[in-house]
Amino acid sequence: MASCQGLLGLVSFRLHRPTCRLRPSPYCHKVRSTRHANYPFSPQSRGNVVFVLHELANTLVAQYISYAPSNTANIPTFSTVSVLPPAIPGDVTPGRFHAAELILSLDGQYLYASNRDTSATPDPRGDAIAIIRVAGNGSLTIVKHVFTGLQLLRGFSLSPDGKYLIGGGQAAGGVAAWAIVSGGADLKEVARNSAGPAATGFTWL
Repeated sequence: MASCQGLLGLVSFRLHRPTCRLRPSPYCHKVRSTRHANYPFSPQSRGNVVFVLHELANTLVAQYISYAPSNTANIPTFSTVSVLPPAIPGDVTPGRFHAAELILSLDGQYLYASNRDTSATPDPRGDAIAIIRVAGNGSLTIVKHVFTGLQLLRGFSLSPDGKYLIGGGQAAGGVAAWAIVSGGADLKEVARNSAGPAATGFTWL
């Protein structure tokens, strides 16, 4: 499943095993919009639930995956949270914050979502990673926000063993890595290279 900004929806693909090629399904799962532009980013799924992070609305939603035979099928939304950190100083207006990356923990119990503060005078604590608990039925609850010291945290990556996150500041702050602690409910910084190059994506080797 991949996001499509032009359609404001999610496009499904099926793996054709004999050729190892992806074939698009006939369904486009529409994402319910808000009064602001609502681009879907980084869909993650668990069972019959898909989690979608919306770039400009700064919301994370949980929706049931539907395979109704229609290219305009709406996916029912049953849980929504804002991923903006609390008590942000200054004027929080549409267009200042942009959500970006969404990662699901290996056990499916937590989601990690990044925000980008595009203000000319961004928060000195850097961009935040929101930690969200996923209930058994897929409902979402904000646990906390971890400020990263990175400016424009566009993307970050989970280690193959699910124990670490690494991210970089596209504008400033370098590169930092965090251990996932407290069973997934918190992050502890374990490494930082403030002089590292601007990075928007990572691959673990």
